[in-house]
Amino acid sequence: MTQPRTRWPLAIAVLASLAAAPAALAQLGTPPPPAPPAAPVPSFPPPPVPGGPPGVAAVVNGQSVSRTEVERIALAMAGQQALQQVIANTLVDQEAKRQGVTATPAELDARIAQLRQSLTDRYPGGLDAFLHANNTSLDDLKSNLRIRIEAEKLASKGQKPVHRAHIHYIVILTANPGGDPTKKPHTDAEAQAIIAKAQADLKAGQAFESVAAKYTEDSGKSTGGDIGIVGPDSSLDPAFIQAALALKPGEVTPTPVHSAQFGYFLLKAVSTSESATGPEKALYAQADQQQSRQQVQTYLQTLLKSAKITNYFTP
Repeated sequence: MTQPRTRWPLAIAVLASLAAAPAALAQLGTPPPPAPPAAPVPSFPPPPVPGGPPGVAAVVNGQSVSRTEVERIALAMAGQQALQQVIANTLVDQEAKRQGVTATPAELDARIAQLRQSLTDRYPGGLDAFLHANNTSLDDLKSNLRIRIEAEKLASKGQKPVHRAHIHYIVILTANPGGDPTKKPHTDAEAQAIIAKAQADLKAGQAFESVAAKYTEDSGKSTGGDIGIVGPDSSLDPAFIQAALALKPGEVTPTPVHSAQFGYFLLKAVSTSESATGPEKALYAQADQQQSRQQVQTYLQTLLKSAKITNYFTP
């Protein structure tokens, strides 16, 4: 029995286009003649042309390349990976039917619209050109999206909403986490004295971000101490996470948070997952998407462990 490691399907990569637009340099005296137009950068392979002889994948200098040959090489190069995707899709589909989980037409339309907008901004020709260039169809895309939505629903069943906070921080170092030999960390007494000055500035009405830029002793100095979204699964000091998630929007930790790995922190909650609006809400949506991907990966591994799978596939 074979249980291959599975990568979640539909990892859509948007191809970047190259453009050459050299500008002529102005010189003193007589203007130079106009530069010839830049030669277009050929794509490799060129985009597919509709139609063509049956069974022919390409014609190279008059010589036909058969579709069968392309399929043979593709199977040899990526056959097992493709099988992994089909197995994962099958397992999700089986479990979704067993539990009565479905992707609604409205959910599919929303995902298609989101993808269409993303491709319009980043891929010449938009979604239709992308599908054509990748030799797939809208129906195939919808099928994959349906499986993905079902997997997300299955993986999130029974999961409680996660409380997160957007955190800015001030840190005074009593340790040297980067191991920089040119840096000498403060003693506890020195660090607490500096933190007290930062607290006095905050009490006097200075913006937290300005105080962070003034005092913070790591890379957060240039960003106003913005560490982004913090959640219970963040790879940060547990004391930092606990203090951060206890804050209400706009609130600053009343006392410094001590981390043996770094030093003394002051934290401010810009927003929380329950209070976010506007641009802040988009940050939490990104965190939710990341959590969803992790949940799906974990769920797929659970399905694989309990499934009976025999791999007969030999390219």
